[in-house]
Amino acid sequence: MDFGTNYPNPLGIPKVILVDDLVAVKRLKVLDRCSDELPGSLLGIHRWHWRVATATQDVDVWFSGPDGESIDASALAKHHGLDIGDRLHIFGVEQASSITSELEMLAVQESFWRQRLSGFRSLQLPFFSSSALAMTKWQSSSENAFSALAELAPIERMVHIVVGWLIYLARISGESELQLGWSPTLNVSGVASEATGLHIAAVVPMKIVVDLDDAFAEVRRTVETEFALLRAHKSFAGDLVARYPALKNIEALRSRCPWPIGITIREGASSHELGSAPNSGILRSGNVLTLEVCSLDGSFRWHFDRSRLAPENVERITQHLEKLLGAVMAEPRQPVGRIDILPAAERRYLLEELNRTEAAYPSERCIHELFEAQVRRAPEAVALVHEGGELGYGELNARANRLAHYLIALGVRPDQPVGICVERSAAMVVGLLAILKAGGAYVPLDAAYPGARLQQILGEAAPRLVLADGAGRAALGGEALAGVGLVELEAQSPAWAGQPSSDPDARALGLGPL
Repeated sequence: MDFGTNYPNPLGIPKVILVDDLVAVKRLKVLDRCSDELPGSLLGIHRWHWRVATATQDVDVWFSGPDGESIDASALAKHHGLDIGDRLHIFGVEQASSITSELEMLAVQESFWRQRLSGFRSLQLPFFSSSALAMTKWQSSSENAFSALAELAPIERMVHIVVGWLIYLARISGESELQLGWSPTLNVSGVASEATGLHIAAVVPMKIVVDLDDAFAEVRRTVETEFALLRAHKSFAGDLVARYPALKNIEALRSRCPWPIGITIREGASSHELGSAPNSGILRSGNVLTLEVCSLDGSFRWHFDRSRLAPENVERITQHLEKLLGAVMAEPRQPVGRIDILPAAERRYLLEELNRTEAAYPSERCIHELFEAQVRRAPEAVALVHEGGELGYGELNARANRLAHYLIALGVRPDQPVGICVERSAAMVVGLLAILKAGGAYVPLDAAYPGARLQQILGEAAPRLVLADGAGRAALGGEALAGVGLVELEAQSPAWAGQPSSDPDARALGLGPL
């Protein structure tokens, strides 16, 4: 059924089950013929449609993708390994009845889910890499338990882990409103569960607002309220997004699992009892990271895409969460935003090891001499970029040298203050280097400062020379520049153009480090 491109379809759209996928039917044409093949048999595969046998008349079927656009029917058949003569899935009576019953119960919840899905949010962690186009490489951690929660009942351990995880996400992401993937529990009989899983969303959005000024108990009450909402509204029909234009236009929602981070509560056996197979019993509710918690014993494990999240970062997350939960157990009334989540070793590494930035350098040389040494090493390398233009080390040094020789000729001596008032530009860097090379001490004058403030600086520093561009001259004003030598850096024919491009002799000028 199609109500038109811009109109919602509250009833449902026809679909076809292809192996483990559900594909929307865009158009169906009933033919004036009936083959002798069994219903569901593929009679023909064409570029844009298939011909399929039914119990009465043959039909031509066209398909659409999650965005509503037509898809290549021949490529679709190839992707699912289907050929002429193969049969499509035919529902049994019990399967059809179970799916119909479940969809009828969920239909009354659609307005709730439409509203929540329309506010889709994608939660990202700083640990995630940006290689979203890389091939997915799923990995599951071993089963774990937090020793700090050992005295709690299993269901309490489960709740503490989930609430602690949400607090951690708010802390580490800087987001107070979180939206995660959640795997609902559906009352579906075993014979129909596989087919129903395609017709009903296996992952729904959990929405939580975490106030970091609250204590753990207040955050827990917020989470329990959300749990009650999720239990009451269960899930939604798998074609809901495709039926509502406002949702279909949100590209991420075209995926079965659009949320990067998810939570799954296992209400059956623990992962240990299920066996050691890496993918045994997994239902991922996050497309990068899923926290799976077992309500029977309070154990947990992670499922993550290691092309986006490195295993060592999953271990870091576990340590952070363990530290947070330990602090909650020790002092549950403290604001959750003030809980220390860093283990001692990581805190020491971040605050001490990474801040050990001391490095040996030739301290007997001036800053401009170190720059000149780099010029000799790589004269053609880019030293400065501004508004699309570039200057290499050699050219920048030559410009600064000509101006430096000119300043020396004007009488600049070691430690003599020289003002510079220019906009951010290549000329600013040239001017600063030239003052240093001449032995002067530059006095920065920000053209954005009020005129009175600039006059005060000039009065206190008393420079004999000021380097300025048009903006600098306008900011300083004629009164402030009276009695001060002015070097116009934007002059069309600068007076220093004929000066040598060689480095001034620092030792001859009496320059040296302090």
